[in-house]
Amino acid sequence: MNTVMPKFCTKHQISTQPYIAMENSFWKQVFLIFFLRLLSHAARPLTVSLLLSQALWSAPLAAAEAFLLPWHIIGWDAEFSVRHREPLQALSKELESAWMTNPQDTDSWLSTQQKQLSSNQKLRAKTMRVGPSRDPFAKPVSIVPILCPLADKAVFAVQIVDVESQRLLAGAQVMVPQKAWAAPLRKTPNAAKIDEILLTLKNKRDTLANDANRIQTETLPHAFKLQIVTEAARHADEECLSLLASHELLSAHPQIASQGNLYSSFIREQLFGDKQALRATRTLKLNWGHGPFKGPNYLYTATWNESVFAGGLSKALKGQAELKQDEQRLQIPEELRSILTKTQAALQLSDLPQVVRIDRAWAYLDRGRAYGLEMDDRLYFKDGDRVIKAHVVGFYGPALRLKNPEGQEVQEGAIVYVRKGQKLLRVGDRFGFDPTRFPTAWPPVTQPAGG
Repeated sequence: MNTVMPKFCTKHQISTQPYIAMENSFWKQVFLIFFLRLLSHAARPLTVSLLLSQALWSAPLAAAEAFLLPWHIIGWDAEFSVRHREPLQALSKELESAWMTNPQDTDSWLSTQQKQLSSNQKLRAKTMRVGPSRDPFAKPVSIVPILCPLADKAVFAVQIVDVESQRLLAGAQVMVPQKAWAAPLRKTPNAAKIDEILLTLKNKRDTLANDANRIQTETLPHAFKLQIVTEAARHADEECLSLLASHELLSAHPQIASQGNLYSSFIREQLFGDKQALRATRTLKLNWGHGPFKGPNYLYTATWNESVFAGGLSKALKGQAELKQDEQRLQIPEELRSILTKTQAALQLSDLPQVVRIDRAWAYLDRGRAYGLEMDDRLYFKDGDRVIKAHVVGFYGPALRLKNPEGQEVQEGAIVYVRKGQKLLRVGDRFGFDPTRFPTAWPPVTQPAGG
């Protein structure tokens, strides 16, 4: 039989025609008969087994508790990493034993979870360690070790990051003289300083774990999520200062992690697939002025963006942060803290979206995507005989320069179309979410009663 396989085939043609085009040999005819009988007589069991294998393959992983990422080194080149490989590996080993039990390479662990990795992914996974955490974390976490220079010091930091949400849970650092880590090639850095780093990080370990556990399980009463970035950085010292500022502000303001994202994102993808991580609702950009970075006082310029439209929120604020060497931290001025606190208070979830402007059948609210509103959300308001129903049709940013009835500028908000009660709507009315569940029964049932 001389059947030629067409250039373009359907799925079914591809499954049969290559075999029909084979030479007319005995064993190949036997194989063809066996294959066709298998399709005809075992179609249902085969389909079930294929579906089952697909379900097992795509099922969420049994997430491990803790991942130790490789060192995130800021400002030093590859030669520095090679020269200090042994002490950095020793520090990683200590972190590993302090945070997890029975650790193993992440690529080996992923293979037991039926994950198929590319060659590059295997190499990346092999640089990370994973194991059950010594602490009862509610969700898997990443331990991110960071090393950066600041003036004449080397800053060793550890961050705990929630893998699923990428929220920064805890952070701490220890500073040692940079000279101890500037030894000539093929010479070991000062061993006493390594012991000092280990002792300091061990002393802070329980505090880090307690903070991470508390933050990971808390329910935020507001929609404020901060991300701190360095604006126009030219020196590694600038990134290091922003890192210290992030740790200093973490206890008061929830933050999205900005260090070690390459590896953290890889782990999150393996554990949670395409599930969206948390997004910052406000971005704080710090410009440290490009040096010189001698300390202990460091001048900065701070600007804010709302993270929906990336619009600027206020004029730049100039200030001075002080490095507290004895306390191993960077002190942030109260003026900057106060602005962040006020911004956070303006995003309380208990404050319902308020009408700040009415334009015919459209109303502008003082809450938007940062608050949690999404397109087509149905909103509802009732006050006595006034019943108003609307749904979200768009969003706006600070460019409109709208103010709420209290006189505060609206940084970003939602635009709603009023379906019912257009003439009854007033500035200052507060919308809640419509409790009606759609689609409703027919004929429609009024919900809430009397609406």
